[in-house]
Amino acid sequence: MVFSGSSPITTTSPSSKAHQKSGPFPPPAFIPNSYFITENRRIVIPVSVGYGCDPRKVRATLLKVAQDNPDVMTTPAPSVDFDFGADTLNFKLYAFVYDLNKGGNTSTDLRFAILDAFNENGIAIPSRQTDATPRNMDWLREAVAEYISGSSNGTGSGNGKTSSITKQVTISAA
Repeated sequence: MVFSGSSPITTTSPSSKAHQKSGPFPPPAFIPNSYFITENRRIVIPVSVGYGCDPRKVRATLLKVAQDNPDVMTTPAPSVDFDFGADTLNFKLYAFVYDLNKGGNTSTDLRFAILDAFNENGIAIPSRQTDATPRNMDWLREAVAEYISGSSNGTGSGNGKTSSITKQVTISAA
């Protein structure tokens, strides 16, 4: 099928080499200013690495992983976008696959291959660290002191307030 103009379906220009693999279409010279429906799909895989990593090495690793996958198209070639994040270096791997239906599997395969390649090359994907700060430090101090002194009988509500039931502690002289 051939459509003139734009279409909501993924299209490529007839000057692209991708149409030559998608079916028995006439050469581009016979269909000026037209578009072809293709089964191609673009995959975008965001990846973040620590600031200590070499961004050129990360880029080269991502491109190699994409180029080594048989479902990734060579034209257009895979590409990598690079940006600075607050705590990480952020990359996006862009790749096209021939078969629209294989896009999800190829995306997953690429993610596994990226993890393997990063491990082999010593590239670390940072894990998010979360700090927890108690709002009421006085309550925390009291709860710790109560626990250490042994005056808690374990039946409290956990709200930091002293339980109405107390146990007697006998201290013997040594």
